[in-house]
Amino acid sequence: MEANSSGDGVTLFLTLAEAVVLHERIAFSEFSEDLEVMELPEPVDKKVMSDLQQALAPLIPRLGTDGYQATIDDAYGAIDAGRYGMQR
Repeated sequence: MEANSSGDGVTLFLTLAEAVVLHERIAFSEFSEDLEVMELPEPVDKKVMSDLQQALAPLIPRLGTDGYQATIDDAYGAIDAGRYGMQR
C-alpha cells in the first residue's frame, strides 16, 4: 500500500487484495448499520468511508455474484497479516 500527494489531492495505491478487504470491511459494517463499531463518531467520517466503499465496488471482481466469496477468500489469502495475527 502506498500513498502520494500532489497539490490538493492524494493518490492511494492498493493491491486488488487490499481493495477487496477494505471494501468488504466497510460494506459489512455499513450493511449491518454498524459503522459506529469502526469508531466513526462524525457523520462526515461515515460519509467518507461509504464513498470509499462505493468507489471501490466497481473494481471488485465477482461482486454481487455467487463467486464473490472466492474473491474474498483469495484476497484474504494474498495478504500477509504478519505481526497483526493469524490469517482467518
